[in-house]
Amino acid sequence: MAEGNADLRARRTDPGVLGVGDAVHVPDAEPFEFYGLAVGRRHQLVVELPYPTFRVELAYANEAPVVGPSIGVELAAEGQVSNLEPDDQGRIEFEVGPGTEEVTLRVLGRELRCGLAQLQPVDTFAGIHDRLANLGYEPGGRRGRRSQDRVAFLSAVQEFQCDHGLRVDGDPGSDTRAKLLDLCGA
Repeated sequence: MAEGNADLRARRTDPGVLGVGDAVHVPDAEPFEFYGLAVGRRHQLVVELPYPTFRVELAYANEAPVVGPSIGVELAAEGQVSNLEPDDQGRIEFEVGPGTEEVTLRVLGRELRCGLAQLQPVDTFAGIHDRLANLGYEPGGRRGRRSQDRVAFLSAVQEFQCDHGLRVDGDPGSDTRAKLLDLCGA
């Protein structure tokens, strides 16, 4: 990483998650050299990049893996619907296209929506809120302006803490945030 990002690395432990207002130093890249291209003409250069992989591990409240039934998977940006079968650990994985912003899973009569590439850092309200929502908890509105949103957020935090053997106090402190990071992978 560039030396100009030392302060950012100290604040953000996950390099894949940035917050609003974070400044990133991008060093000058080495120039690419192409041989055999005519000067004064138009050329199209194609760089193939791998598609990101969506991985999820499905488990019941008692932490037993969800196995056997096929899982309905809808890639919202691409309009595709697939049925996948989890492995013996309850895991499924598949590639998602670069324009995919949301994946919807239909599991055992429940619909779970997962936003992609939208997570704020876990030390922010939005980061905690969205991770709880991605895990199937119902933390209310993201702005938290209505009193019922604040109650829903507190309830979601407490339910998450209870489900994962954490101290149930409704405070998304360091232990709660660490567990959210562990479960969400970012």
